Amino acid sequence: MSNQIATLRAYIKPLGKKLAASQEYITSSDYEPSKWKDIPNAQMSLLPELQKMYWGCVRQELVNILLTLKAWRHPDCLDVELEDERDSEIYGFDTFIDQVNESSRDFAVQYAREKASRMQQTAAGDFIPQEYILQGIARKFLANLQSKALKDEIKEKLKTRAADGDILRRRARMLLQSAGWLDIDKFIEYRPPLDDVEFWRRPMPPQLTLERFYSDLTPVFQPLHCVLCTQVIRGCMFECTARDCLDPGSNGFICQDCQDEGHGLNRHAGHLKKHYKHCILTETIDPIMSRKICKCNTVSRYDVEGRTRSLFPIQKVDSHRNSLKGAVQCGLLDMGDLVAEAKYSGIQIKIDKRRTLDEERSKSLEKGRKLQRQGHANRQQSQISTELINEKDAKEDIPFFMRKFTDRYPFGNVHMALRFGPLHVENGVRHTQGGAFITSRDPPNWQVSGASDKDIGYSLALNQDRSLYWQNYGRRKAKRYKTALKQVVGGLFNGMSKSTLERDIIDLVISGSEQVDNPDDGPRGMKKVWQEVLDPIVDKLKTHMQTRVDVMLQSISQRLLDTKVNLHWNRRTNNCQMFCDNLVDYSLYGNLLAPDTVSELGTGEPLYLLSFICRPGSYTRERKVQTKYDVPSGLCEEYLLKSRYGLHVDSDIIDSLQDYWYDWGAFGGPLYKYQNLFPWDCTEAYGRSHTKCGDCNISKHVWSFPFDSLSIAELHFTRSRLMYPEVKSKQGWVRNRLTVLLAQDVLLTGAKAMAESKTFHKSTAWILQQPDPRVDRLKLGGIHRAQPFSHQYEQGQYHEYFIADWACLQREDQRSEYEAIRDVRRQLPDVQVDGEPVNNDSYNPWGSDDSGMWLMDGMLFAAYYSEGWDGSYAQNECMSASDAAVVGSTDPNATDGWGDDSGGDGGGCGGGCGGD
Repeated sequence: MSNQIATLRAYIKPLGKKLAASQEYITSSDYEPSKWKDIPNAQMSLLPELQKMYWGCVRQELVNILLTLKAWRHPDCLDVELEDERDSEIYGFDTFIDQVNESSRDFAVQYAREKASRMQQTAAGDFIPQEYILQGIARKFLANLQSKALKDEIKEKLKTRAADGDILRRRARMLLQSAGWLDIDKFIEYRPPLDDVEFWRRPMPPQLTLERFYSDLTPVFQPLHCVLCTQVIRGCMFECTARDCLDPGSNGFICQDCQDEGHGLNRHAGHLKKHYKHCILTETIDPIMSRKICKCNTVSRYDVEGRTRSLFPIQKVDSHRNSLKGAVQCGLLDMGDLVAEAKYSGIQIKIDKRRTLDEERSKSLEKGRKLQRQGHANRQQSQISTELINEKDAKEDIPFFMRKFTDRYPFGNVHMALRFGPLHVENGVRHTQGGAFITSRDPPNWQVSGASDKDIGYSLALNQDRSLYWQNYGRRKAKRYKTALKQVVGGLFNGMSKSTLERDIIDLVISGSEQVDNPDDGPRGMKKVWQEVLDPIVDKLKTHMQTRVDVMLQSISQRLLDTKVNLHWNRRTNNCQMFCDNLVDYSLYGNLLAPDTVSELGTGEPLYLLSFICRPGSYTRERKVQTKYDVPSGLCEEYLLKSRYGLHVDSDIIDSLQDYWYDWGAFGGPLYKYQNLFPWDCTEAYGRSHTKCGDCNISKHVWSFPFDSLSIAELHFTRSRLMYPEVKSKQGWVRNRLTVLLAQDVLLTGAKAMAESKTFHKSTAWILQQPDPRVDRLKLGGIHRAQPFSHQYEQGQYHEYFIADWACLQREDQRSEYEAIRDVRRQLPDVQVDGEPVNNDSYNPWGSDDSGMWLMDGMLFAAYYSEGWDGSYAQNECMSASDAAVVGSTDPNATDGWGDDSGGDGGGCGGGCGGD
C-alpha cells in the first residue's frame, strides 16, 4: 500500500502543477489583448461577420488557384502528364458500399453469429444439420444479389459522366474542387506532451544511429539526437546541406520541432533536406565490414568474376550459419535483433523496469506455462506481450485516477480545431478572450506559396459572455498538423457535375490564369487586372454556393451563440475535442448522404455530398475483428488512438505510415506506385479482390480507405515541398500535387454516383436511426489489408514489433518475402479467431467438418469421409455451388464473389458490415 501511495504522489504532484499552469489555454499566441476591438450586438453581428470573412478568404484563395494554373501552363509543367489523368475507370468502392448498406450489415451480423455458433458446436463435437448449412448459403446468395444490384446501379451512374475535354480543364476543375469551400474538417494540431506526465509521454521508437563496434565487431546502436535541442529524434529529421545553416561547428540532423521553430537556423529552406525515419542497417554494414562480421565458410566472398562482393544485405541463396540448424549463428543474421533491442531500449521511460526483449519473452513464456499448468491457458494467453509493446496494455500505465479521462477523451492529449471551408474555429488559444477563436486557414499548398500574413490576418473572438471582438494580426506562425479528419464533403466541382455555373467558373479560371501577373511579381502590381479577373468568378461562386454556405454558417453561428454551448476551454470539462463536437449539428449532417433538401435550399443541389460525422461515443478503445465482414479500424483511427495511450512524440500520420516502408520493413522506400503519398498496400485480404497493389489505378488505391484517403489528401494540401524528400524538381512537385488532386477527384466522382442512386440513399439511411452511436464508425472503415502486420491488432510480438524478419535481406528477397506473406493473407477464407482450429484453412460458418460440406473459393463442396478426416478434401466428390444457388469460382485468384473485380461487377456483400 505504501508503494502505491508513493507512486500516486509521484504522479499527482507534477501533474497538478502542470494542469494548473495551463488551465486557461492549450495554444500559445502572440495576439495582444489590448488590441481586440468590440463588435456590438454579437447575436446579430456574428453571422454577417462570418460571411464577410468567408468570402474574403475564398477571394484570396482564388489568387493561389489562378497562379498555380498559370504555373502549370508553363512549358516546363505542361509536359508533365500522369497516366491516371487519362484513366477514366473508377472502381474499388465495393467494400465501402458493403460496409454501410443495410442488407449487407444484416448479413454480416448473422454471419458473425453463425460463425461463433459453428465454432462452439465444433468444439463440442456436435453434428451440424444440412438444413442449417443450406439456410446460411441461401442468406448469402440473397445478400449477394442485393449488393450486386446496388453496385451495378452506381456503376451505371458513373458511365453517364461527361469528359472534361482536355487536361488543363480537368486540372482547373480539380484545383477548384480541392479548395473544399463546402467541406467540414477536424484538424489535429501537433502538441508536445506535457512535462512530467509520463503516461502521456510514451515515445515512439527512436531513429537509430551507429555509436561504435565492439571488439567482436558487434555494432552498438543508440538513439539519434537532434544537434540543436539534443532531444531524441523519433520521427522524420532534417539534414543541413549548407555549412552556414547550422550554428557554427554543428553538424548532423535536426528534429522536426527545431525545424518548425527555426531554432538556431538561418531559415533558408533550401539548406534543409528531409529524411524519413529509416532502418540504418544498409548504411551501417558496408561491404568490408560485412565480410569481417561473417565467419561462415559456406559463403563465398567473391562473385562469378572473381571480385570481392558485399555480404550484406543478405542474399537468400547464401547459406549463412543459423542457430536453428544447431550451428553458431552468423553475426549478420543478428543485425535485426540488435536493432529491435536498441529500439526497445529507446522507448522505455523512467517509470519502467528496464528489461531486454529476450527477458520479456522469457517472462511471458514462463507466465504462459504457469497458466497452462493451472489449466487456464489458451492460444492467446501463451503469446502474452509486454505492456510496452502491445498498445491495448498501455492503459495499465495510466494512474487509476486518470483512466476515466482517457476513456472520456478518445484521442488523448491532442488539440483539435474545426474548419468550414476556409474558416478555422478553435478554443483554448491564449489572449483570444477566453472563448471561441475564428480565423482563416493557411491557403492550401498547391504549386505556389500561400497568401501573405497581411492578407489572412483578420480574426474574430467570441467570449463566454457572447461578446464579439475583432483584430487584424499581421504575424502568423505556420501550424503543424498531425492529421486531418474529413467530416463533410461538399462535393463542388466533382467529376459528375452537370452544373452550367461550374462550367462557367472553370472557363473564367482558365482565361483568368492567362491574364494575371506571374507568381514572382505577385498580384499587387496588377491590382486592376486582378479585380477584373476575380470579381466575375466570385460573383458566380456566390450564385452557385451562397445558399448552402449560409445554411452551414448559420448552423455554426447558432451553436456558437447558444449559451448552453461552453466556449471556454477546460481540460476536463470542455476540451477542444468536446468543443468541436458541440459545433456540429448531427441532425443536419448525420446521414451519410444528404437527404433531399431541394425544397429547403431552393437549388437543385444537396447540402453536401458525403458525411463521415460520427456521434460522440462512436469511438471505442477496442473492437474485436472476428470475421472478414467486420470493419477494422481505419488508418486515421489507429493513428489517433495511439495518442490515447501517449504516443505523441512523432511526425504526422503520413510520415507515421511511411515508417512501415522505411523503418520497420527496411525496404528503403515504398514498393508500389501511389505509396509515396498514400502509404498503404491496397491488396485486400480474405479473398475479397484479386487486384493487387501495384496493378491498381489511383481509384482502387484510395477507395480502399475513402475516409482516410480524403483526410490524408486534405493534410497533403497543408504540407510544403520540403516535407517530400523524393521531390527533387519543379516537375516532381507538379506530379506530387496532381496525384493528390486526382485521388480526391476519383473519390468525389464515385461519391457523386452514389449520391445519385436512390437505392443507395435508402440502404444507408438506417445508420443514423441506430441508437448505438458506435454504428456510425462503419462509415470510417476500409478494407482488411493483406499488407503483413499492418493492422494494430496484428502487429508482431517482441523483436518483430520493431523490425521485420526480412529486414536483413536484399531488396529483391525482401519483396519476395513480403509478397509471399501478403498472398497467403489475400487467399485466407476468413479471419482466424481464438478457439478456431489453427489448421482449418477451409473454415466457413456454413460448412461442416462433420457433415462433409463446406464453402471454399466460391464452391460448395460435399465430401464424405471417415471420422479420422485429416483436413483434406476429395475434389472428385464435390458438387458445384451453382446446384445450391451459389455462383462462384474455384480459381484461387478469384474473389469470393463479394469484393470488387478490377472495375467489373464484383459481386455482393463483402467487406465490412462490422461487428461491434
